[in-house]
Amino acid sequence: MRIACISDLHLSGETGGWKNYDWMEYFLVKLEDWEVDHLIICGDIVAKYDDPADSDDFFNLRELLTSYGWYESKRCTIVPGNHDMRYMGNFPTIARSMRQIYPKLFRGQAKYNKLPYIITKVIGNVVIIGLDSVTDNPWTSFSKGYLDECQTDELLRILKLSEIKDKYIIIAMHHGPYEAGIATGHLVDYDEFWEVLGDDKAGDVNLIVHGHAHESFEEINGDIDIVCVGGSMRDDGEALIIDIDEENRGIEWWWLNIEEDDIEDNE
Repeated sequence: MRIACISDLHLSGETGGWKNYDWMEYFLVKLEDWEVDHLIICGDIVAKYDDPADSDDFFNLRELLTSYGWYESKRCTIVPGNHDMRYMGNFPTIARSMRQIYPKLFRGQAKYNKLPYIITKVIGNVVIIGLDSVTDNPWTSFSKGYLDECQTDELLRILKLSEIKDKYIIIAMHHGPYEAGIATGHLVDYDEFWEVLGDDKAGDVNLIVHGHAHESFEEINGDIDIVCVGGSMRDDGEALIIDIDEENRGIEWWWLNIEEDDIEDNE
């Protein structure tokens, strides 16, 4: 299975003289060439905090996903970012709002989830768990991530399910699971999160992908790879591609750069 991960689309914004919307459209075209099976978007779909017009970013993304065949639960997973939260205004309802905007991407979750803002998808030998680090966030700047006890408890329950323990488990979230001082936008309840992942009865998480920091980098915590894919709209337009073999034994990932000239050629 091949999975692509990107983040921080800020869809109506511009980067390096070209529009992020154009980059996203080109990227969706390239996914077919790269034979990608699933796309993970780690939040920050909208560009600005306080511009009502940016609500169009949510719906423009849905149109793009629909046009290029990615608007299906088995093909795409989206978690919210702090910019998405700011736009919604009514903070406690961000996850429900995301479900209302992208209902097809949340289908088939009832078997695994008891909370409205955790996503769990089992696709072949891969499990994708999407977390919400912005809803119920008491940190008004939203530069810091927060999961809350209800969500970490639900995460532990999911990781203990027998049907997912032998699969390749990916966690997607917007803020990075770091303690203060390690990276921009750390997780306030860092200790609680890693306590869940270290539980003896929980399935082993293999990979954590996140955004928020507008750069691309990798960290390792024990046997878990942690990759920031927030450089999608920065630098050369990087996207993380993950290859997972049929026996869960191997993973290869590499950066794909999309150049401005390529976007112009695609218009």
